[in-house]
Amino acid sequence: MAKAKILVVEDEALVAKDLGMVVTDLGYDVVGYAASADDAVKKAAALEPDLILVDIVLKGQKTGIDASYEIKAKMDIPILFLTAYTDITLIDKAKNTEPYAYLVKPFHETQLLAAIEMALHKSQIEKRLKESEGKLNAMLQSIGDPMSMMDNDLNILWTNETAKKIFGNDIIG
Repeated sequence: MAKAKILVVEDEALVAKDLGMVVTDLGYDVVGYAASADDAVKKAAALEPDLILVDIVLKGQKTGIDASYEIKAKMDIPILFLTAYTDITLIDKAKNTEPYAYLVKPFHETQLLAAIEMALHKSQIEKRLKESEGKLNAMLQSIGDPMSMMDNDLNILWTNETAKKIFGNDIIG
């Protein structure tokens, strides 16, 4: 199995290199480093890592949280936050980006290993689920008979194209 490719986003060069060595020692490939939110977004697009380790507080106007929002909007790459901050407001902001983990510095290598492995595993499961949902939707859309899905109150939640052609596009209401 190929090594997972990891992008490290950390504005302190020494900390970034140390984190990179730990990640490499754990058996992963560090494909690049980014020191700012904008650089993180650019490198995520260019390098297509399997996972991104992001420090929340970065130098500049944008944070690691800002970078995560931008990356999530453009790409399907799991984010793992690494930070020394445990402020509940910051944690709430981070939660909104739907990270795969939030590790508080300092952490042990085994904690990082577990978080990376869980994030990669969850990411693979989510990708397979999206593929499966896409196939199911394509199959249901291709059926020549009208089909709809309703909730317990008989509100239409989903309908196929055949039903829309027969009953009109505003059938879901």
